[in-house]
Amino acid sequence: MAVHAKNAGQDFIPVHVFPVRFGNARSMDYLGSVSLADNDSQKFWLNLKNAYDYFEKTRKMPVVMVNAQGKYVYTAPVVEPAVAHIPTTRTQNTN
Repeated sequence: MAVHAKNAGQDFIPVHVFPVRFGNARSMDYLGSVSLADNDSQKFWLNLKNAYDYFEKTRKMPVVMVNAQGKYVYTAPVVEPAVAHIPTTRTQNTN
C-alpha cells in the first residue's frame, strides 16, 4: 500500500505499529517478563499502552511527539469542546 501511495506522488506516509495487542493477556505476560527488572522499560510499555488504548477506543491515532528528554509524548487530537448554553440574564429574587 505504501509503495502505491509513493508511486502516486504521496511524500509522507505515516505508519503506526504496536508491538503487541495490549488487550491480550499473553502479550501483557510477555512484556512483563521481558521488562520485569527494568523500571524504564515498564514505564515505556505503559506509556505505549495508553496510546494503544486511545486508538482502540477511538480508532484514531494520537499525536506522537518526542520531548526534550527523548521520550515519546502522546496527545489526543484536538476536538472542539461542546458549547454549553449559559444564560446571559439573571433572574432577581424578589423575596
